[in-house]
Amino acid sequence: MSFIIPTSLHEDKETKSGNAREVYIRVVFIRVGNIDTAAEQFFADALVEARWREPQLDGNGNEGETKDVPALDTWDPEIYIENNIDEPNERTRIEVKYEDGGKCYIVQKRRVTGMLSERLELYNYPFDSQDLSLVVTTHRSQKEVALIKDPFGLSTVNTATFIGEQQWELHKSIIFTSEVFSEDSESSPYQRPGLIVSCKASRRYGYFLWNVFSIIFIIGFLMFTVFGITAENCQDRLNLSFTLLLSFIIFKYDFKQTIPKVSYSTILDGYVGLQAYFMWLNCVYHAVIYVSAGPMQLEEEALTKMNKYMIGVFAFSYTIINAWTAFQAWSRVSRRKTFLEVEPRTLDLTDGDILGGETEC
Repeated sequence: MSFIIPTSLHEDKETKSGNAREVYIRVVFIRVGNIDTAAEQFFADALVEARWREPQLDGNGNEGETKDVPALDTWDPEIYIENNIDEPNERTRIEVKYEDGGKCYIVQKRRVTGMLSERLELYNYPFDSQDLSLVVTTHRSQKEVALIKDPFGLSTVNTATFIGEQQWELHKSIIFTSEVFSEDSESSPYQRPGLIVSCKASRRYGYFLWNVFSIIFIIGFLMFTVFGITAENCQDRLNLSFTLLLSFIIFKYDFKQTIPKVSYSTILDGYVGLQAYFMWLNCVYHAVIYVSAGPMQLEEEALTKMNKYMIGVFAFSYTIINAWTAFQAWSRVSRRKTFLEVEPRTLDLTDGDILGGETEC
């Protein structure tokens, strides 16, 4: 049964005495999709269920009974979603449920559909995992309301309907984090309680391994072929070195158009920067050889020894660059096991309170 929330409110005895009334929160992510990394937002269709005690209605029903809210003023925690973008599509209904001893609970169910803002941390890009959060808060102060994770209602995320499956992996874990928001009012500033309910999504990095990292690795590795040209033909060495460097710069400019523009360095930025520095040093070395083989008239034997020595130095440096990047990627990916090992939680799609019938207000 359902009806529109009453607009007339009253202060209950607990609020007047200064004790915060406990409101239990349960969230079901029915559908998640369209994670926009650059705009730092994502689409969500979620059910937010708030449950609190209403002593005034105790004894008016039997245990396990559900009724419409009577035609009287009821206390409202004034809950809303903090990180909405624009005006989301919301549908709300409210019920009265009786538990042990005829204790009355008001249950408010809110269906939220729309884009939600989320600050994305991209330091580990493209091996990153992101929190996709729904921030539940209230217009009331901490002295009036305490938002708590519902210990009896199971919060879940439905991974079967995830839209961005090709680019992201949605985990089945739900994380609750308490938060306090400061509010400046005309009378006096106060603090509002908040509850951040998050699910986890990890980026699928296979595309970047095959289309970015592997191409950059090949271009960098081709710099060693320059040493196949004799030291006397240093001009040819320089031509090939600069051709490879320009190819790298063009490729970098091309794939940079499709990745987020952030002010800090990511794992991918670090790898690209080290590769660019490595190729630049190669060009500088061959330029020095060109000068040395000219006016300085170094002997062929000396040039050969120098080439062998520098091949070893460059090979060692190139190995370190790629080993460091591989270790960084492995350490980030291994952390995902923490979320994958969480006991799977399945969403009952036959629940009429969530997907059909009675969700209509």
